Amino acid sequence: MSQENSYSEYYDDAPLLLLMWVRSYWFIAVSLIILVLFYLFILPDKGVPDGNNKILVFIFAGLSFFWLLNILTDKNKEEWLKSTAVLLFVLTSGWLFFMYAGANWQLLNQQFFNFASMRDYWHVLLQALGVTFKLALTTFIISPIVGAVLAIFRSFNNRIINTLIIGYIDLFRSIPDIVLVVVVYYALPYIGIELGPLTSATVALSMLYGAYASEVFRSGIESINHTQIEASRALGLSGLQTMRWVILPQAIRVVIPPLTSIMVELLKSTAISSVVAVPEMMHRARQLNRLVKSVTPLFSVAVIYLIVITPFVILSNNLEKRFGKWSRKARL
Repeated sequence: MSQENSYSEYYDDAPLLLLMWVRSYWFIAVSLIILVLFYLFILPDKGVPDGNNKILVFIFAGLSFFWLLNILTDKNKEEWLKSTAVLLFVLTSGWLFFMYAGANWQLLNQQFFNFASMRDYWHVLLQALGVTFKLALTTFIISPIVGAVLAIFRSFNNRIINTLIIGYIDLFRSIPDIVLVVVVYYALPYIGIELGPLTSATVALSMLYGAYASEVFRSGIESINHTQIEASRALGLSGLQTMRWVILPQAIRVVIPPLTSIMVELLKSTAISSVVAVPEMMHRARQLNRLVKSVTPLFSVAVIYLIVITPFVILSNNLEKRFGKWSRKARL
């Protein structure tokens, strides 16, 4: 009987013992050595693999993934080991793609990274960047004002006003931004309103992001505890005074992080103004494409947007961390 119990305990513990064995450091090290030998002596030469060679590449990629998964799913492994394993897997995946994707890297470099051809045209993109900033800054000012006004009027809970505001918000949030810009520029002249390209883009983006900003402000206003509003009314403050001195100072702190994120999206959306010939970066890049006979100008614009927008993204994240406590306090 005791011998049968020992067999039973052995078989019950077998999966656990196997797991401990697979996750041991020596097994991980040996597995890595096997993967390295696989890469050195079994994987095919550079080029698009076919037949058995393609199977070998997939086997190597699968083994590499399971090697990484074995480390990441072990809560007892140190963080430095997990980070190192992730880095090795990312580098290995990139190398496999470079070796076996069959990409024409020379043509890719010529079409996207031919910055030598841009030597005489950088000033054109920098001038266009000024137009982009002008459009973005103007819209940055107008759209939050539109959103705040709509949210304040909506807080009065008038049925007709709320219906009109909700209709406005739903309408503009449903229309693609590029369609809105085209409609404002090309359709308004038929009703006697003629706007220039830059003004049309500014109006369209302000109306669009004003709708988004309105929802952000509404959420901020509604996050304020109703007892504070009742207390202000008990002190004799009117509805407008309550909004001015009690609700808005707290709501603004709550809405700053999401409003900053919307402004980042707005900065990227300025590129659609190129459809109405606003001389911003995207419009100039399309013109330069024909001169340099590559898409390097478009890639350059992408890099410029990345450089410009990244600080705003970091600012948005920092503001969200800094003012997040106000959102929690406002609900108390």
